[in-house]
Amino acid sequence: MDMKELDRIKQHSSYFSYLHPESCQAACKSKLSAQAAKDFKEKIDDEYRVNMILDNLPVAVLRQRRDGSSLITYEHGFRVGFKGNYAGSKEEVDKDKEIVFSYDVSYKESETKWASRWDTYLLMNDDQIHWFSIINSLMIVLILSGMVAMIMMRTLYKDIANYNQLETQNEAQEETGWKLVHGDVFRAPINYGFKNILRIYAKKVNSSEWEQIIVPSSVRSIVALNLPSYGSGRNPWGNLKPDYLEKRGFVEAHADDGLLEVFGFKQGWHASMVMVELISAKHITHASTIRFELRREEWTEGYMQMDGEPWKQPMKTLS
Repeated sequence: MDMKELDRIKQHSSYFSYLHPESCQAACKSKLSAQAAKDFKEKIDDEYRVNMILDNLPVAVLRQRRDGSSLITYEHGFRVGFKGNYAGSKEEVDKDKEIVFSYDVSYKESETKWASRWDTYLLMNDDQIHWFSIINSLMIVLILSGMVAMIMMRTLYKDIANYNQLETQNEAQEETGWKLVHGDVFRAPINYGFKNILRIYAKKVNSSEWEQIIVPSSVRSIVALNLPSYGSGRNPWGNLKPDYLEKRGFVEAHADDGLLEVFGFKQGWHASMVMVELISAKHITHASTIRFELRREEWTEGYMQMDGEPWKQPMKTLS
């Protein structure tokens, strides 16, 4: 029989034979001093336990559930002592008194198979909620998340600042592609919203007439796709439910349906969430033909992109 001491396992001095019952065998005796008796009482008040291993199985004792349920459960180890009045033999912990720890050995036939003898231990649960561990884990997660967020913000801020501070025309000519318009894609226009500069007309499903489509004021960027793949295979249109499709007058999107899926991004964070497919984009319309009318107002150019190639488009009607 092995006895656990903190993180170490020590061999106990007690021995007994297989199928040989024993009764009231002394395991150890100890005479307590005043300080030892005080410490022992504190351990009993704190519900310290003795953890032992027998036949490679942790020793467990029956327990009474706090909710009053009749379900049989066990708990690891046994308490070093109890506080209160209990029937049967008992010893009082006090100075100059000898404490005797004894044990009984009995054998009972069990119907539990050898391969299933660990099932009882796996079903054990602890009614005590370890609030300190939970709060400690949450604090560590929050601190680490804050550190990562600060590092990302500083890194992104420096990268964007470098693109916004081109000092010479030669430096500007070295930049190509999306870097030329990165600062304007999600920048709010002077007249808030697309409604002041953009009109969208569409021929919807099974319709030959042009219909004006209202663009939500929160949209900053509009995308039209003819297949459910965008930005390295993402599906920002999403897999829509039948009731939503019927409500909006859409049909299920396919690569060969001859229709365009038109949707919008609200802000940079919204586009990021859509691109990792945590949420879907802002659905605008589902049509066979669309026409954009751009009005100049304070803008002289529109920032466009087709098949991954960006350009600046002078303000005029586009189809």
